[in-house]
Formats: sequence, C-alpha cells, structure tokens
Amino acid sequence: MLTNKNKIKLDKITKENKNDLFNIVSNLNVMKYVGSREVWSEKKTNNFINYCVKEENTNNKDTLFLKIVNTKSNKFIGIVGIHKRNYKKNEDFEVTYYLNKKEQGKGFGTMALGLLLDKFHNFQPDIKKVYSDTLSNNIGGQKSLIKSGFMFLKKIKRSGKEYFRYQYKFKFHKILSVKYPYLKYFLKKKEVKERFDEIKKLKFDQLVGKKFTDKLLIVIDYNKDARYNRVTDYFTNTCRMKCVFKGNVSPLEYYMKNKGEVLKNSLIKNKFDYDKFEQYMFDNSNMCNNFQVSITLNIFNYFKPTNILDSSAG
Repeated sequence: MLTNKNKIKLDKITKENKNDLFNIVSNLNVMKYVGSREVWSEKKTNNFINYCVKEENTNNKDTLFLKIVNTKSNKFIGIVGIHKRNYKKNEDFEVTYYLNKKEQGKGFGTMALGLLLDKFHNFQPDIKKVYSDTLSNNIGGQKSLIKSGFMFLKKIKRSGKEYFRYQYKFKFHKILSVKYPYLKYFLKKKEVKERFDEIKKLKFDQLVGKKFTDKLLIVIDYNKDARYNRVTDYFTNTCRMKCVFKGNVSPLEYYMKNKGEVLKNSLIKNKFDYDKFEQYMFDNSNMCNNFQVSITLNIFNYFKPTNILDSSAG
C-alpha cells in the first residue's frame, strides 16, 4: 500500500470495488474528459474489475492499476494505472486515471500520479518513459500532469478529436520525486568546504576606478564568480525558495505547479542542467536573491575594514 502525506493511499483493486467504480465511470461529468466521452456500462465495469484482479494475481508487469482511497474517509475515490496502449503492437506505456467528480480539484489526482510513478518505476526499472494523451479541453488533467513532471510533447488528432500528448521520463524521476531540486542535491558538502577554502586565498579586485566616487563600478564575471557565490546559495537555498513577494507565489509553489514545464526548459542535450534550471526559475518566478559573496569581498578588499557590521543585514 502506498500513501501520500496521509491524504490518499493506493491499494489493490478488488471485486468489492465494482459499485464504487461504476458510480464514477457512469458519470458523464467525469467521462466527458475521456477520449471516447462515453460512460461505462455495468458489464464493462465488471469486466475491467475482473481484468485488474486477474492481472494482479498473475503479476503482469505490463499492467498496473490501483484504487485511490481517501485516507480520512477511507472511501474509494478513483483508480489510476499504467498500461500499454496496444499490446498487439507492443506500444509504449500510457497513464490512465478516473477520479470521483466530488474529489476533483483537491490535488488527489496529482498525488495519485506521484505514488503510481514511484511504484511503477520500482516495478519496471527498465522502462524509460510513459505517455498521457489528454483532450485539449481537459485543462485540469493537463495541470495535474505538469505538476507531476510530465512534459508537453505535441498536439495530435485521433478520431476527429484534438489531444495534447505529454511524456514522463524516468531518467529524471529522482529529481522530480523530491519537493524541489535544491542545490544540496547537486553540490556536496565537501565541495562547498573546498570552495570556501579557495575564497580565503583569492583576492577579489574587480573594481574599476582608483577613488571612491558615485561612479565606482565592480565588474562581475558571472561564470567565474558563480562557483563562489554558490557557497552562500547552498545554505540559503531552502529558505529563499519559500519567500513570497506581495501578490506572487513563492518559487517553491511555482515549481510544484509547473514541474514538467520547468524541467523541459532546464535540459541541455537531454540532461538536467542546474544553471539553466536556476536561470529559468529566476526569469519566471519572483526569487529572493542573496547579496553575492564576490561583491561583498570586492568591497571589503577596497576599503580594507578592520571591523565589519554583518553585511548580509542590508
């Protein structure tokens, strides 16, 4: 059994779930966002339940369907699964989920997808990606996929309907499964200490001008100085991502709502690049900045103070 912050859990589908599932898939307000837009009959629902139970007993690794349970009420609120699109053609894996209309809009779909992707990745570690096609008018479904780390691929047409195709790549699962890709996941403490020791030996002398005037400039080499400015970032990263400017959301909240889009714009040659990620977050969310170490040390080097009042106080 899998749980997410005690709000939902995923569990095996049993024959006792037939009526609960039928109440969901026979509801037109739920099924109008599904490709066929057709409600299920009792017979189809029974066949699906029997199929899930059979596949569970045979331990078929090409199919994984689980029920979504609200842990507070302990009620069945939907199903979520990964399966092959077409077994005869051996096509790629696809995500499917149905959620009770009353439980939609509460984040349960996103939570269920996260738990399912974790489970499936452990179940089938060699599978590199899964897909999801959503109708173009299914805005809620698209938001849920993006929050879960799915990346938009393209628009497609099938049976006269327009779909948006999304893709989840398991090579980035480790990054996507954490709350936020903080710097601490990419920079080791040992490296931070090494950089700190380097800073002690460096002479920061990037000021232009011999005298202190209102036109005195510090010429910054961003790429060079980033190595040392990251030392401060390492310790303040978690706190800064929670900072909220009036009228905006925090970088953390922005990321959690747009994981797939952020990831898509953080790749270089299909590899996650932290510098590109950080730049995208800076450009698209209101991020609280540090006063850069390199600027501080340039000022200290210029004035050569004997006593310093904490410069980080602003």
